[in-house]
Amino acid sequence: MEEVREAARSLPPEVALDVLSAVEAYQYVIDVPGASPSTTEVDLTDDTLSIAVERGEAIPDGYERVSISRPGSLEFSLPVPPDVQGDEASATMDRGVLTLELPRDEEHVAYSIPVGSE
Repeated sequence: MEEVREAARSLPPEVALDVLSAVEAYQYVIDVPGASPSTTEVDLTDDTLSIAVERGEAIPDGYERVSISRPGSLEFSLPVPPDVQGDEASATMDRGVLTLELPRDEEHVAYSIPVGSE
């Protein structure tokens, strides 16, 4: 998980990342203001999650854009742990918050082994 922490430090300033871990899955919660499901592309290849976002805002009739204070597109990558089962991954977005559910491969899950006496 140290790789994920290091990658989070190099994200664009307007992007925030929370990573949650459970026995059965990881969850990446990524704030991407101005993003929508139709303008967000997520790819998972081997151990890398690639995210590309086109942030566009509708300009009301009669107005024109005078200045832009944030980039219209963002691209960034994040590492994923080796036990992620990519073919079962899912993503949802609500008001610019991208939530990725990354199930863990059961073969790589750590188990507690009770120790009994002889």
